[in-house]
Amino acid sequence: GGCAYTNVGQKSIVISVNPYRWIDIYGTDVMREHYEAFGSRELSPHVFAIASDAYRALCVDGGSQAIITSGESGSGKTENTKQIFRFMAEIAGSRSEGAKDGGGVSLGMEGVLINSNPVLEAFGNAKTLRNNNSSRFGKYMTVQYSADGGIVGASNETYLLERSRV
Repeated sequence: GGCAYTNVGQKSIVISVNPYRWIDIYGTDVMREHYEAFGSRELSPHVFAIASDAYRALCVDGGSQAIITSGESGSGKTENTKQIFRFMAEIAGSRSEGAKDGGGVSLGMEGVLINSNPVLEAFGNAKTLRNNNSSRFGKYMTVQYSADGGIVGASNETYLLERSRV
């Protein structure tokens, strides 16, 4: 059990606290709960609720959405971003062709996005007092969706934040 999230004001802002241990709050069942409870405040605050609201607003309103992840070194930004990508990939489903895995099975664009994240995390990292693998870069990731809500493309830009530590 345990919870790493709390809301601030409206539901659109969630504060995450790194528990410095794994807590089982990221399963597919939790994703589905948050997706199906759209607009409800009955579930506990969660990064999946933010992702669900953004995905639904994208599909229903058709407008661009942004999710900003911010915090100190070791606060859990990378983990939260990874969970947002997992949520988006699960909810969007495999509606498009992407790369193939080692066995020739199509990964879909969602799989390509999820599988590229560890590679992108590896560049420009350094050890800090709170985090053995702290990024020296800010990342701006864009995900493009089709009219039916499937992921059709993505891009990633990095910005050097701490030149002196690289």
